[in-house]
Amino acid sequence: MKFLNLRLSLLAFGTVAALVSTSAHAVWVFGNSTITGQTSATYSATAPSTNGDPSVTLTGFSATNTVNSSGTITGVTGNWTQQKLSSWSGSGLGVVTGSESSPDHAVDNSGSTEAVLLNFGTSNVALTSIGLGWISNGNYNTSGQLLSSSCSGTSGTNYSNCLNGGAVVNSTIKADISLFRWVGAQGQTPPNLTSTSASSLTSSGWQLVSSYDMGVDQTAAYSNVNASGLTSSWWLISAYNSGLTGGATVGTNIDNGKDYFKLYAVAGNVVSGNTGGKLPEPATLALTSVALLGVVGLRRRSKAKLAA
Repeated sequence: MKFLNLRLSLLAFGTVAALVSTSAHAVWVFGNSTITGQTSATYSATAPSTNGDPSVTLTGFSATNTVNSSGTITGVTGNWTQQKLSSWSGSGLGVVTGSESSPDHAVDNSGSTEAVLLNFGTSNVALTSIGLGWISNGNYNTSGQLLSSSCSGTSGTNYSNCLNGGAVVNSTIKADISLFRWVGAQGQTPPNLTSTSASSLTSSGWQLVSSYDMGVDQTAAYSNVNASGLTSSWWLISAYNSGLTGGATVGTNIDNGKDYFKLYAVAGNVVSGNTGGKLPEPATLALTSVALLGVVGLRRRSKAKLAA
């Protein structure tokens, strides 16, 4: 009887342990790197713990926009093409399509819509936040002329922050970004983006997690994403374009206006167990534990009655 109870207890403990599948929260910072014109770059986890956390490999991509007669973005066309990544003045990584200068050397949707592919190898990761080190939302043109009243005045700090894409102190400037995850099995290689039609992204193995109107944030908390705790080994962070999302504008204040950002960091939870693509909630773990321990208790009482 003691042996049976021990086996049931170990079963309960093992099942609960299998459900507890997240490691310590991990952060990957790109803003401190110095790379120029690389097709991909690999980064180790930097904080708060690097013990057992995977590295992430980043690759740049772009797809040509479709525009109407007035120059407004209406969608995206053609296949994804691989582009080069470069870092800029400690502000993070941009994607350079052809030969681009500021602000187009950021990740943007001007001319082409650009994206950064994140590969965590065989590890599943639930991204929890994204940090942007520099942004612009098209409030100014390449000659430095103010195009929107959201950057107030024609001189001084606010105007200077607007022309420089929005410093941390200027919270009025935000950029629209989209977050996608590959929905294949853990560690499974997704279709090569270079042979994937950009307009069919969400029907070719990728899921739109959400789109966000996001400001500059270089602090460790960064800007929250992925509230549902979805996981994947492959993530795609792009400038917003309705043609990538099947027309969905998930989020608030999202539109096809020109947006530019530099990717500073991402953070998330590394998943070591099979959770069906979603992190188990604490309440689920607690209820499962109670239920399994209850099974053990019932078996003990049944044996005690038989013995009496």
